[in-house]
Amino acid sequence: MIEVQGTPVGKGRPRFTRDGHAYTPDTTRDFEARIKWKAKLSKASYSGPVIVIVTSFFVPPRSWPMKRARLAREGRVSMTVKPDVDNLVKAALDGCNGFSFEDDKQVVAIVGFKAYDERPRMEIEVLPVTFTEKTVEAGAFSGGSLREVLGKILLG
Repeated sequence: MIEVQGTPVGKGRPRFTRDGHAYTPDTTRDFEARIKWKAKLSKASYSGPVIVIVTSFFVPPRSWPMKRARLAREGRVSMTVKPDVDNLVKAALDGCNGFSFEDDKQVVAIVGFKAYDERPRMEIEVLPVTFTEKTVEAGAFSGGSLREVLGKILLG
């Protein structure tokens, strides 16, 4: 598993200079560089199909009452504010591309979560998928189909 400390940053929209050149915002570029570094350090690289699980943790707002913040840390309050989970997943995939897997076209399924915790971070798990005659396996999960394996991942 790849763990990147600090508040997760979603993939930002490209910005344009006055002459029309596109560039990635600094915060996005810096966070993706941290993901790349952690992915490179993990030394796990897969050439076949993979499932990617991205979990982004954020600190509850200080303005919240203590009870609500406690419930949020326990996973009983959903995080329905920005950044969008799809932008967090895009940043994770772009950061892992070329290190945890050769190319993001290998990703056959993505699971993305965002939650509250006292320790802000992003956790990225890359599970290689293997197909046999009767089963599909991804890490410790197995089943008769990719959909069944994903169900087991989601249910724990």
